[in-house]
Amino acid sequence: SLHHWYDAPILVLDSWNDLFPTMERLMGNLGALDEMQIKLHMWYDEHMRKVVGDFEDFMLESLYEREG
Repeated sequence: SLHHWYDAPILVLDSWNDLFPTMERLMGNLGALDEMQIKLHMWYDEHMRKVVGDFEDFMLESLYEREG
């Protein structure tokens, strides 16, 4: 499921026909493109920290349950 990615600052196109005009617009404003990349990097870093933290919590809970 992609529900984890709904709040990601990623580019989503409705169709392949939108690709060229979108790329042309982005390449016309490199500052905005850089800002998008920074936001995506920050979002991904935060997202992966949460994913890893949730996994570690799950593993530790499983360990504690086995140890009783």
